[in-house]
Amino acid sequence: MTAAHPHRAQIDAAYLDEWHALHAEYRANHLERQLPKRYRLADPETQLHPLVRAAAGKGRSIVLTGPSGSGKSHQLALAAKLEDAAGRSVAWFDAIDLIDRLRTAERDPEAMPHAAFASPVVVIDDLGKGRVNPFVLEKVFKLVNGAYMDERILLVSTELSLQELAQVYGAAIARRLADLAEGITRLDAGWWKR
Repeated sequence: MTAAHPHRAQIDAAYLDEWHALHAEYRANHLERQLPKRYRLADPETQLHPLVRAAAGKGRSIVLTGPSGSGKSHQLALAAKLEDAAGRSVAWFDAIDLIDRLRTAERDPEAMPHAAFASPVVVIDDLGKGRVNPFVLEKVFKLVNGAYMDERILLVSTELSLQELAQVYGAAIARRLADLAEGITRLDAGWWKR
């Protein structure tokens, strides 16, 4: 049996301290790099919709519906910032980019966006945009159902109603999204001007 080096515990502790510091710095900058530039300076303290404020940063899923220009993406960015500030890693995906990556993964498994299936918080902006095939439908179900079963957080925006989501993605996905978010929040254009 080999005796442990007397300074091993000090070396391990110093290494862990350094790793934790680097990881915290990486996490702090990681979300900012993922967010579209338009939303990087958005302020969650002053710009959150009251219904989004009730869930954001508290470990609850959010599904926002509404017309183009109603502020859904902006609200998701603010909610993502609050989840990140609460210590949860966030993976941000534009739905069209996610679908493109899933289609590519059908031919090249190395292209699979694994963060979408493992991150504690996954943002899908503009769900319902882009054409889907059976492979993509299967993977979107796997993503949504996995979040549902593992109690991970989904932050989703879409121009589609719950009924339209069911038509495009299937009733199971629409139900899971509604259950995860404990309902769907509809944002109407101009709500922030009231």
